[in-house]
Amino acid sequence: MVYTENDFNDFLTSFIRMVRARKVVETGLGSGAATKAILNGLPDDGRLVSYDTEERFLSNAPSDDRLALQVGSLTPKHAAWAEVTFLDSDPRSGHRSQEIETWYNNAPNSSYIIVHDVTHLSPTFSNVWHGPDSKDHGSKLISLGIVGVQLDNRMGSFIGRRGPTPKL
Repeated sequence: MVYTENDFNDFLTSFIRMVRARKVVETGLGSGAATKAILNGLPDDGRLVSYDTEERFLSNAPSDDRLALQVGSLTPKHAAWAEVTFLDSDPRSGHRSQEIETWYNNAPNSSYIIVHDVTHLSPTFSNVWHGPDSKDHGSKLISLGIVGVQLDNRMGSFIGRRGPTPKL
């Protein structure tokens, strides 16, 4: 079964609630749909910092006191601050691999990373091409040894966790 973007956004809301995240960073606002999904999952005292390298996308963000908008890409400061980092910057931009490294080098133990559009890790959509970075960022996750799972949504997504694997 292949899931839609709406299904993915419902999952994103549920994931934020499930892990009880209060501090989330997002890269790549785009249409603002994922931003809304994250905000729907955050508690009233939660905070979302959303980055986009293109200022024009910031106008797509919903109006919410818990949301701070930034032009640019993921910084070490916010990677270290966040409990969940959601990378959804344009895979064709060339920023994604650097964002993964920034998270890996700065994220605290027990924080999560969600990488959207990890096409070459998705068996269903392995032939979809989003530019040179889209084929590389899945390899970056693997080479850094980030433990996680692949979702079989339309363009593939990856969820990983920093630090030791929890005991079940």
